[in-house]
Amino acid sequence: MLVGDGEPAETVVEHLRQAFQKSPLVKVKVQTDERQACETVAKSLTERVPCELVRRVGRVLVLFREADGGPENGRGPADDGQLS
Repeated sequence: MLVGDGEPAETVVEHLRQAFQKSPLVKVKVQTDERQACETVAKSLTERVPCELVRRVGRVLVLFREADGGPENGRGPADDGQLS
């Protein structure tokens, strides 16, 4: 996904939320050459989506969001609080 260097629009945030429904990791490339602008975009996205910043490599952000739900969405066993 490619985003501009300003405050991300709500459509970008919604697109990221949809991307996280398909994969827990998403890479985002920020269109800027300024480090501070890239960090500002990362902070905004992690707060608004919400998700976590795993790593920033240059202008590329690697974002993580835990999958919602349990076995009904095919992403692993439900946590019932009991140890096996």
